[in-house]
Amino acid sequence: MIVLESTTDSQTFEFIPREYEAAGTAIYNVSIFSETQNKEIYTQNTATFGSNDYYNTYSDVFTLVENNYYILTIKKNNDIIFKDKIFCTNEVVGDYWEQALSYWNLIEGVWQAGDNNYKAHQSDNEFIIYE
Repeated sequence: MIVLESTTDSQTFEFIPREYEAAGTAIYNVSIFSETQNKEIYTQNTATFGSNDYYNTYSDVFTLVENNYYILTIKKNNDIIFKDKIFCTNEVVGDYWEQALSYWNLIEGVWQAGDNNYKAHQSDNEFIIYE
């Protein structure tokens, strides 16, 4: 899933197409279909994409509404070479690994996560095991 923002600035997304010709002989169509409005809201033809070592990039200004889903389709001569879902949000994503991770302390039996720590319930229950 591709995550984009509802902004008037240019945005870039990465993708790995099924096929790609770097020579620029083919025409590619990039379209975005709104699931909420049930219509195509973006369409653009291009001859090339930005490329990296293992994936391609595409940049443009997309008019998206926050908290909505879209379907991205990239075609080469009417053959679909890439299809994915887009979610539009203005929340910060991608900072997961920069935050301190919570963990389970096996020695103390305490879940360590912020101020609301869960402490294991202590009891003197006895169990009888039949063999």
